[in-house]
Amino acid sequence: MTDQDPAETDDIGYQMDISLIFRLPPELFASIFSFLDPVDLANFSRCSKQCRDLVLPFLFRTLRLEPSNSQRDAIEPGGSLRGLRTSVRRLIFDPHCFKHAERIRFYRWCFGVLARFPNITSIKVYCFIYHRSTLSRLPLGPDTIYEFDHSLFHLIMSHLSTFPFFHSQLRSFHIKSIRVHPSSDLFEWTPAEFVQWVPEPADRDFLAPSLEAVRANAPVPCPPALEDLTLDLSSNGYLSVNPLTLLSTMRSSSESLKRFHIEYRMKPSDPSYIPEHRSNKQLEALPGLTSTYYSVTTLSLDYDYMRPNFFPEFALRFPNVENLTVHLPPPERLPSSIGYVGPAYSFLPELKKLKRIAIPVRKRQVSDRKFEGDYLSQNRTNQIVTDLVSKGRLEYLSRVLFWSRKKSWEPLNCYIEALSYTVERPGTTEYNISNARISGRSIEELLYA
Repeated sequence: MTDQDPAETDDIGYQMDISLIFRLPPELFASIFSFLDPVDLANFSRCSKQCRDLVLPFLFRTLRLEPSNSQRDAIEPGGSLRGLRTSVRRLIFDPHCFKHAERIRFYRWCFGVLARFPNITSIKVYCFIYHRSTLSRLPLGPDTIYEFDHSLFHLIMSHLSTFPFFHSQLRSFHIKSIRVHPSSDLFEWTPAEFVQWVPEPADRDFLAPSLEAVRANAPVPCPPALEDLTLDLSSNGYLSVNPLTLLSTMRSSSESLKRFHIEYRMKPSDPSYIPEHRSNKQLEALPGLTSTYYSVTTLSLDYDYMRPNFFPEFALRFPNVENLTVHLPPPERLPSSIGYVGPAYSFLPELKKLKRIAIPVRKRQVSDRKFEGDYLSQNRTNQIVTDLVSKGRLEYLSRVLFWSRKKSWEPLNCYIEALSYTVERPGTTEYNISNARISGRSIEELLYA
């Protein structure tokens, strides 16, 4: 049973016979249904009470918060989940099923029950208000929409910082659908433009401090003990800007952060949604973009439309990276992103501490000056590895993985094939390179084998 994100399971199991859930408290139904696939669900519902007593604490290590009466009643002091609240380690804030006017209320509800879970170490937040379809119905400019999202991010982090676990226990943080920047200097707006679209007075009071804080360029509170950060910019993106602009707002985590994963699948925006003054040049010139994360040793880049000029900046921001994994887009988007292959690899020699690299390869023609031909032949991969370790470059490098998915491009169902290179250094200037074809269920499995 995997820790699968309920927002990504869609309608898994909704064809199941309801009779399979017999003897389970009704308050557990929705949560269990969200986290189990049909086979696991059938097996779990048939197991003994003693087995369920053992399994439930593990099952509820991850909990998706929903503003439902059944979940609220279940986690209250007299509810059926009261004994499981201390078992929860990971919370998911997912308002995807609500209209934009209801999302503030959803977050207010979440923070009202958050104190019930004292042992949180990981949080995933879906942080967005407006979708593209909403823009056409609101008399607000796109700048205002972007800034509203940033205000929501500030609101979430500010309220999380009021709980003890935020300062001592929170190790993992996953942010999805962020379209923000580290400064409001480029925008002209007032909090009054936002609160008129929040109908409930209690929701307005809940949001107002964060609106004022963003307007005043107040720093975003960040977990001081954070070790694992994921920025997922893959949903409903309107603007292709430097993704590190958000990371720069999290400078308080720069000494503890060890693993950084970025998923960047935002299409370049329709020109009508891109204000002229929101150029990359201006964003990169903003203060606060000089943070260097010396503690990060594992970096994962999963991109479709990231601009090539961003890649050298990763070498500057993460100079001590030891493990690097690069992902490429699926085949249907190859033509639009094919020009990013060369620039993506060109910054590798700048990561002087690299020990392990996983590089994706395609089985079709790549029209790039550095990777010409129908595929990367073994002679070509031999040359790439030799170039990386020769002349004193990447003196710590021990493993290079050229990988591709065997059949499916779906990450949950993929089977990885790879040409693995091992670098051995018997002397200070000598090195031996060997290779083997291997396969497995994940890149990490092969990279650390």
